[in-house]
Amino acid sequence: NSPVCTSSTDSLHFSMIYSYISFAISGFPASIKLGLFPLLQFAYNVNCEKTMFQCKDLLSLTTMSQADVIAGSGGMEKGIRWSYKAENINFEKWVRGNELLIISAPVTQRKNFDLYQTIKKAIELNMSCALLLMGENYVTQIDEKVIDLAENNDFPIFTMPWNVPLLDFFEELGHAISYLDDRKDIEDSLLAEI
Repeated sequence: NSPVCTSSTDSLHFSMIYSYISFAISGFPASIKLGLFPLLQFAYNVNCEKTMFQCKDLLSLTTMSQADVIAGSGGMEKGIRWSYKAENINFEKWVRGNELLIISAPVTQRKNFDLYQTIKKAIELNMSCALLLMGENYVTQIDEKVIDLAENNDFPIFTMPWNVPLLDFFEELGHAISYLDDRKDIEDSLLAEI
C-alpha cells in the first residue's frame, strides 16, 4: 500500500489518502516494528509540498484565460492566501501579506495614482503578486521602471482586459484557495490520527 503516482493531482491526492488509510489500518504497527516509518513520512512530504494556492495557479483559472504575465516570473511559486482589490492607494491597513493585489478602477482614476508606488508598496507589504486590469479608465500603460521593479523583486505582475467580470474571477479564486486549504486540513487530520 505505498503511494501511487499518477498524472492527475486529484488522483495523486486520492491515492495518497487511500495509502494513508490502508497504511494506518493494516501496515502502521508492522512498519514501526520493522523500522519502515520513514515511508509514511516520505508520502506526507510528497503530498504536502504544495499546500497553498500559488501565483502560477492563477493561469489555470478559466477567468484568467486572457491574462498575461508581464514581469516577475521568478516569484510564481509565492503563495496567495487571498485577494485585495485596491480602492485607494492607502491600503496598508487592509492587507496582511500573501495577497493578490488587484488594480482596477476606481484607484486608477485617482489624481495621485502612481502604479510604480503602488507596486512598490505591495512588495513592501509582502503581497504575492498583482493583477492589472487594462483598458481605458483602468491601467492604460506600464512604464519600464514598474517592470524592472517587479523583475528585481520576483513580484509577478499579471495583466488582463478590464471587461473580464471580476465577480466570476473572485468566485473562482475563492473556490481554488478554499479547496487547497480544505485539502491541507484533511491531510493534517489523517496524519494526526495515525
